[in-house]
Amino acid sequence: MALSFAVARLRFAVALVACSLLLDKAKAHGEHDHDHDHDHRNSDHDHAVLDVDVTNLDALVVSSPHAFLVKLSSKHCESCKEFALTWDKLTHEYSALRFAHVSIDTSNGKALAKQLGALREGIPNLKLYFKVGAEPANVFSGEDAHKIPATLARLLKGLPTGADGHLLKVGAPGEQKGEL
Repeated sequence: MALSFAVARLRFAVALVACSLLLDKAKAHGEHDHDHDHDHRNSDHDHAVLDVDVTNLDALVVSSPHAFLVKLSSKHCESCKEFALTWDKLTHEYSALRFAHVSIDTSNGKALAKQLGALREGIPNLKLYFKVGAEPANVFSGEDAHKIPATLARLLKGLPTGADGHLLKVGAPGEQKGEL
């Protein structure tokens, strides 16, 4: 049992490295040069991540015309801690998306994670809200992080762009045709 856990952790670490390498090569809509000298961790540099749970997901994400990538995680989960760098890269590389986070450490966050199936699928977990009135697409559920860029490219392809430069959900009002 301990050996299979060690193998699983090693596979996850390899997947994170592969994802990181792929993200470095990924071309995202609205991408800008990150070789400049400033820190994004405490800025509103269009990479803001909303905190959501069962009480506000509908108001902030579901009813929004913008496409959202939502991360579900726990601060007590080692895999979630390891995924933090990949998440940070995603929020920068895919600047045309909007981002939200669900902490399953709170009762309202855990209720939402259960509702979305993330507790059954595994954490960390990524869901993409990209169609008006539809359930979110599963992008990542703790395995195969190297597949995230390809999955996002497939799901985001051809999404319309809003006047603010952010991607709109399929079927959202105020669409302007755009490409990734």
